[in-house]
Amino acid sequence: MKQRIEIFENCDLQQACEWIAFKQKPMELIRANAQGFRRGILLPDKSTGILYEMMANTRMDVTQYDKDYSEQIYAAAAKLKLAIYDGDIIAYGNALTPENTQQPQTVKITDISDTIKLDILQNTLTTNGTTYERVYIPFKDLKRMFHQASTVFDTIGTRYSTPYMDIMVEVIKEQKINKTNQPPVKILTDIIAKKMTEHNLKASTSLASRIATIIRLPESQKGHA
Repeated sequence: MKQRIEIFENCDLQQACEWIAFKQKPMELIRANAQGFRRGILLPDKSTGILYEMMANTRMDVTQYDKDYSEQIYAAAAKLKLAIYDGDIIAYGNALTPENTQQPQTVKITDISDTIKLDILQNTLTTNGTTYERVYIPFKDLKRMFHQASTVFDTIGTRYSTPYMDIMVEVIKEQKINKTNQPPVKILTDIIAKKMTEHNLKASTSLASRIATIIRLPESQKGHA
């Protein structure tokens, strides 16, 4: 019996986000389309404001399914962007630079900045002033990174959450807190207190300090730093 070979080796940004959001392999999508499956229309990111609202409200062929599809794709894009920034996922693309316009070469995208931008509609990635087109990600890397359907925080969030839990998740993600990166309590306290105000909660330094302590590892708390 011949070994089955996966021909979906690489994913563009939209396919990568579909895998993160729906665990839908690129080849499965092609097969589904061949069977008459109507792929959801990818609307512009709602953060673009007026353009998104205009398209969502005036296009007769846009269904609620399409809107829900777009919402989930862009939520997945946020996770993908963080994975690329952290170096957990390597993306490749053709750099659009003045010296590289005639014969653009596909290269590994490195030197990722914290202002990395993914354009799912155009399949481009911009970092440090350079835009890469025809972006792709090896499917095996994507599958390894996002094999689990959800994280513990995602599961909790779908069942029950509080504004304080939301703040904890936001700070952990934004400050990239992990076993080796343990920001000082004072810095976290200031950030958390500000977020409490943003969430329309009464800003309490003592409560913010307790939350800051909780999201750090116990061994990091010994020195009270």
